[in-house]
Amino acid sequence: MAERSGVRKRILFAGDVSGSEEDEDCPKLDVRWEMVACGKTEDQLELTEQARVLLNLSALKPRSFNV
Repeated sequence: MAERSGVRKRILFAGDVSGSEEDEDCPKLDVRWEMVACGKTEDQLELTEQARVLLNLSALKPRSFNV
Protein backbone atom coordinates (compact mmCIF):
# COMPACT_ATOMS: atom_id res chain seq x y z
CA MET A 1 0.00 0.00 0.00
CA ALA A 2 1.28 3.49 -0.83
CA GLU A 3 2.59 5.54 2.04
CA ARG A 4 0.87 8.86 2.69
CA SER A 5 2.95 11.99 2.54
CA GLY A 6 3.03 14.40 5.44
CA VAL A 7 1.33 17.16 3.44
CA ARG A 8 -1.54 18.98 5.13
CA LYS A 9 -3.88 21.43 3.46
CA ARG A 10 -6.01 23.87 5.38
CA ILE A 11 -7.37 27.37 5.13
CA LEU A 12 -7.22 29.83 7.98
CA PHE A 13 -9.54 32.81 8.09
CA ALA A 14 -8.23 36.25 8.97
CA GLY A 15 -9.62 36.09 12.52
CA ASP A 16 -8.22 32.65 13.38
CA VAL A 17 -5.68 32.66 16.19
CA SER A 18 -3.18 29.91 16.85
CA GLY A 19 0.00 29.76 18.86
CA SER A 20 1.84 27.43 16.48
CA GLU A 21 4.69 28.77 14.34
CA GLU A 22 3.68 26.23 11.71
CA ASP A 23 0.38 28.07 11.21
CA GLU A 24 2.16 31.23 10.08
CA ASP A 25 2.96 29.58 6.74
CA CYS A 26 -0.71 28.78 5.98
CA PRO A 27 -2.50 31.05 3.49
CA LYS A 28 -5.11 33.45 4.87
CA LEU A 29 -8.37 34.11 3.04
CA ASP A 30 -9.28 37.62 2.00
CA VAL A 31 -12.20 38.93 4.08
CA ARG A 32 -14.26 39.58 0.93
CA TRP A 33 -13.72 36.02 -0.28
CA GLU A 34 -14.63 34.68 3.16
CA MET A 35 -17.92 36.59 3.02
CA VAL A 36 -18.82 35.06 -0.35
CA ALA A 37 -17.64 31.54 0.48
CA CYS A 38 -19.41 31.43 3.85
CA GLY A 39 -22.73 32.97 2.78
CA LYS A 40 -22.28 36.28 4.56
CA THR A 41 -22.98 38.72 1.73
CA GLU A 42 -26.07 40.91 1.97
CA ASP A 43 -27.97 39.07 -0.78
CA GLN A 44 -27.10 35.64 0.65
CA LEU A 45 -28.25 36.69 4.13
CA GLU A 46 -31.49 38.08 2.67
CA LEU A 47 -32.22 34.85 0.77
CA THR A 48 -31.47 32.80 3.88
CA GLU A 49 -33.94 34.87 5.90
CA GLN A 50 -36.61 34.53 3.19
CA ALA A 51 -36.11 30.75 3.14
CA ARG A 52 -36.39 30.63 6.94
CA VAL A 53 -39.68 32.58 6.82
CA LEU A 54 -41.05 30.32 4.07
CA LEU A 55 -40.18 27.14 5.95
CA ASN A 56 -41.79 28.45 9.14
CA LEU A 57 -45.18 29.06 7.49
CA SER A 58 -47.87 27.02 9.21
CA ALA A 59 -49.20 25.81 5.84
CA LEU A 60 -45.95 23.96 5.21
CA LYS A 61 -45.73 22.15 8.55
CA PRO A 62 -46.37 18.40 8.53
CA ARG A 63 -49.77 17.24 9.71
CA SER A 64 -50.79 14.02 11.33
CA PHE A 65 -53.87 12.20 10.14
CA ASN A 66 -56.15 10.82 12.81
CA VAL A 67 -57.93 7.83 11.34
